[in-house]
Amino acid sequence: LDSIENITTFRVRKIIENNLTYYILTLKTTGQLQREEYEAFLSEYEYRYLSEEIVTVIIKNRYIEDVIYNDKTYTFEFDEYLNLNIDLLTCEVEVDSLDKSLKEDIEHILRDVYGLEYEDVTNEKKYKNKYLTETFETKPI
Repeated sequence: LDSIENITTFRVRKIIENNLTYYILTLKTTGQLQREEYEAFLSEYEYRYLSEEIVTVIIKNRYIEDVIYNDKTYTFEFDEYLNLNIDLLTCEVEVDSLDKSLKEDIEHILRDVYGLEYEDVTNEKKYKNKYLTETFETKPI
């Protein structure tokens, strides 16, 4: 990361995958469409210690799928929010550039491969985790 002053998101995650549990620290800079991101593995002890500092918790299932389209591989991350008082499914796609053809490919995959009606909320702050927890009360799971 260029500068620690630009970090606006601090997140710790507990991920359970294939009966394995691991913990990740994520730091993100400001921005909507493009942001720098730093991730590092944590020990369980570090995760528990840092978790004590977190005010709100979002619990979600993440489904990750790779799709090959037009000789490119796209990684789709679908998030299903479990403890917000709203039915919400979001999808994030990591891309290497902002090429218009990539956006068209992604729209085609969402519509024709997954059969989803969608709204591009890339530039809407209200769909960031921070704003979701401020807007929708979290409920116990």
